[in-house]
Amino acid sequence: MSEVAASPASDRVVLDVRHLTQRFKVGRRSLEAVSDVSFQIRAGETLGLVGESGSGKSSTGRALLQLPRPTAGSVELEGRELTSLSGAELKQLRRRMQLIFQDPVSSLNPRRRIRDIVGEGLVITGVRPDEIAERVSAMLELVGLDVSIIGNRRPHEISGGQCQRVAIARALVMQPEVLICDEPVASLDVSIQGQVLNILDDMRTRFGLAMLFISHDLSVVHNISDRIAVMYLGQIVEIGPGTTLTRNPAHHYTRALLDSVPVADPDREVDDRLLEGEVPSPLDPPLGCRFRLRCERAEARCADDQPELRDLGDGRQVACHFPVEAAVRSVTLSRRLPNGDDPQLDPHRTDPQLRRD
Repeated sequence: MSEVAASPASDRVVLDVRHLTQRFKVGRRSLEAVSDVSFQIRAGETLGLVGESGSGKSSTGRALLQLPRPTAGSVELEGRELTSLSGAELKQLRRRMQLIFQDPVSSLNPRRRIRDIVGEGLVITGVRPDEIAERVSAMLELVGLDVSIIGNRRPHEISGGQCQRVAIARALVMQPEVLICDEPVASLDVSIQGQVLNILDDMRTRFGLAMLFISHDLSVVHNISDRIAVMYLGQIVEIGPGTTLTRNPAHHYTRALLDSVPVADPDREVDDRLLEGEVPSPLDPPLGCRFRLRCERAEARCADDQPELRDLGDGRQVACHFPVEAAVRSVTLSRRLPNGDDPQLDPHRTDPQLRRD
């Protein structure tokens, strides 16, 4: 896999998603898991997709891979439309888009050796056996594993953190241009999360990957993403540069997510504002703004008129008729935003104790 110069995200759009919609049949009813979602990811850029469980994050990631094909909308990989491809054409192109699953253990075949798991995709695509062995060994080394030690082991014989490294190696050995990470650290201990985040960020920089990082944890997303998209009930309600969005949330749901991030400091003032009510059923979402039933700022207009994403002029877009005031945003941040220097969260820390199991 050829390396690229370590640099910020380029202007080359690798993945262009427009008006993506995904519906599923639930009995006689239809559940719209993803509703008119649009975004772009550039080479070398990480877009974080964050929201509560059931917000449609994983459905979005799988729809990009056509697993299954989306109900409506467009997904272009470097200008080539994926939704209209035949099965054989899609199979050829899908190797350029790889997925890392949430559960590192169950995503690996328990009966196969680690070296065979990582090299399986290369076998399927007809790579020579000697080249497969070389590429598998090199990729395992890049993620901090020694093929001579774990190559003949099976997933149950290694730790969860090592299993996730194997899953990363399996995805990257195919030399993808897009990497979709679906809650890749959710099932890992916090100390192991830091190791995996380091690896993912290093690989993104090393190979110029366009990465979609899906998580319900805003503190994790904040520390690995260039831009963040916030999702609620299948819709993107705010999107923008990571630092700007977490310091100055414009949507009330984004602010609520920031307020929910725990901070290990007994001297900090606790914001006791809580979201009221339950998340509405995606089978019967509210009319107008889908967040209005839990929003302290909602007015009659929010029920009558669904807000569209609009540009705020600082690289952000927000879908809200009454965005959060700037003065309120800064106070919220000072109390609740997690410390970016936390060694367990900072993907740029190179402490070897964080990089080894």
